[in-house]
Amino acid sequence: MRILVFGLICLVWPPCVLGNHGYRSSRPWLPRAAPVSLITADLVSEDDLPEAFDWRSVGGRNFVTSDVNQHIPQYCGSCWIHGTTAALNDRIKVMRKAQFPDVMLSRQVLMNCVPAPDNASAPPPGCDGGDSWMIHKYLLENDVPDETCMPYQARNMQCTPADQCRNCLPKHGCWSINTWTGYGVSSYGNLSGEVAMMKEIYARGPIACSFATDATFMMNYSKVASENDGVFVSNKTYTADDIDHTMEVTGWGQTASGIKYWTVRNSWGTYWGSNGWLKLKRGVNMLMSESECDWAVPRFRELDDVLAGHVLGSYISKPSRLRHTRSCDILDSTLEEPLTYYKSLEPIKPHWPRSWRRLHLIDGIRVRDMDTVVVPSRNSLSKTKKGLLRSSSGTVTYSSTHRLKVDLDAQEIAYILGDGVPGGGHAWTPSRLAVEFRTRTGRPGVWMHYDIGLASFLLLFPKTFEVFGPANEYVRLVRKNCRTLLDNVEDAMVRLAMGREDGRIHYNIADSAFQDPEDKWVKHMNDLSFASASPKAHILPRLTTHRLKAAYVQSTGAAMAPDRTSRSDALGFGNLG
Repeated sequence: MRILVFGLICLVWPPCVLGNHGYRSSRPWLPRAAPVSLITADLVSEDDLPEAFDWRSVGGRNFVTSDVNQHIPQYCGSCWIHGTTAALNDRIKVMRKAQFPDVMLSRQVLMNCVPAPDNASAPPPGCDGGDSWMIHKYLLENDVPDETCMPYQARNMQCTPADQCRNCLPKHGCWSINTWTGYGVSSYGNLSGEVAMMKEIYARGPIACSFATDATFMMNYSKVASENDGVFVSNKTYTADDIDHTMEVTGWGQTASGIKYWTVRNSWGTYWGSNGWLKLKRGVNMLMSESECDWAVPRFRELDDVLAGHVLGSYISKPSRLRHTRSCDILDSTLEEPLTYYKSLEPIKPHWPRSWRRLHLIDGIRVRDMDTVVVPSRNSLSKTKKGLLRSSSGTVTYSSTHRLKVDLDAQEIAYILGDGVPGGGHAWTPSRLAVEFRTRTGRPGVWMHYDIGLASFLLLFPKTFEVFGPANEYVRLVRKNCRTLLDNVEDAMVRLAMGREDGRIHYNIADSAFQDPEDKWVKHMNDLSFASASPKAHILPRLTTHRLKAAYVQSTGAAMAPDRTSRSDALGFGNLG
């Protein structure tokens, strides 16, 4: 009866008649050249491959995530989204050794944002089809949230902040959330053939493959499989033009009667096949299953930060980042017991500086932490048998509070740039971006405390921000929609110090330390063009530096004398030397 009903539906149901479940190849526009070179064949030897393997049960542990259905709440040709995300979700679980939590990437965000391969300015294809390569290419350049940010709705939407992650309140509607945990890929590639597929699955996890499915596969799978020891077998011959579906392949095996098979996860719900899964004959390119497969290596560093307690979120406010202290002396402490190694933040005033204090929290007692951070710069001095060997000179010293301010403000700028330009503008200018920062936070940025323009501040983070345009008058994220700082904050502080040390950035006597927020704000707004904010044009305090006259100084010789000494930095930096 079940087969009869499905068969009658197939006669009149357009998706069944058309025979396409959402696969559209991007090969004509996106050549299959992996952006990161990685030889899959070298991951594992063919001799090491077991006779049977399934990520659903490895040593008695399950490494696959939950099943989903692309056909609800309405029909949508999004198999390319489902097959690819299933493999990525499972690979994250494999890489994390099945630890909490299971990650389910947002299928709807990929529907909304992955661009068409032939026309990036056209609406994303979504339910109209695509392939795994398009998704992996997008995830190499962008991050996406998980399903809790934007659940699957089986329809094409826009790639706006509110359509990537949102929250809602009674009587207040919904709004976009910009502090979601992001996921992407670090590398991806394409493969074909039975052995190559087995190597990749065994070494790094499930893969997404393309299939040529038809009405028999869709409606009569149970009947055909039951006649072949639980394995779907087809005598039909297909070509690449017949490929219309994408599914995840998680393993392989062999029946008691000797039929080799692939273990495949479909995306049509658990009421189809064997609880949503199937066995497909292996080694003969059944349904074109061994001709077009894709793999990717997921990245999930932000998840690790959250689970380690470095980032905590609230219902409405942005996450607070917690830092570990080092084993160092804590000033202004009268406690007789050891302090906790966690720090928190206490808001003092709405404006920089001194608007945050770093505190230890123990049983309700707050203890102020006055420690500093010392970062070795590119310069160091070491004693050798020949004498003192110079590899430049010095270190960079600054307070934890200064580092925190730089971290928070750079992250806020990343959030603003990730939201896009209001009113559909072309791009952000430094001056407009500074005004938006002031509007959102209610305070001027930390770059004003250091007497630099916003553009120069962003140039301290070359992996996260970039300037562009005919006159370098615009600012944007290096990786579109990636709101995570990709640069190390300590490195940014060193870049600032080294820029002053080697003369690329100078001190502005007329516009020194930040004192009056309101008056200074007006002045800085008039000076925040890129021309006055370039590294060579900026005027900043210089560090005291000591340059050696020779690479080697004999250990028995006179004391070394610096050949140049400049004024000390009064804004939290120590000496280079």
